[in-house]
Amino acid sequence: MTPVEIHYSQGLVVLRARSSELLILQDHVMALQEIKEPKAFSQYFMRQALVNRPARKLFEAWLRKDQSVWPRLFKVIHENKESSAEAAKETAPAQEEKSKTES
Repeated sequence: MTPVEIHYSQGLVVLRARSSELLILQDHVMALQEIKEPKAFSQYFMRQALVNRPARKLFEAWLRKDQSVWPRLFKVIHENKESSAEAAKETAPAQEEKSKTES
């Protein structure tokens, strides 16, 4: 069993190890799916997707223990590109209706 589990669900990515979790929001997942180069992918992930310092520190600690996190994360995010696009299309009409009713 690998120390860091990576789960993809409804456009979100959840990284879990022991009792800690990091949640990568759908906006960042969609941006990461567009990045094909691994170095640019890792830079965006560390600077944008991990929103605060404690999240970055936790992820860096996981990286020290499990070197396979980067390739697995890259693979999971890019393999689920189609389902992310579908999820975004489903949520867009609901958000439009909500904004119309609020106006």
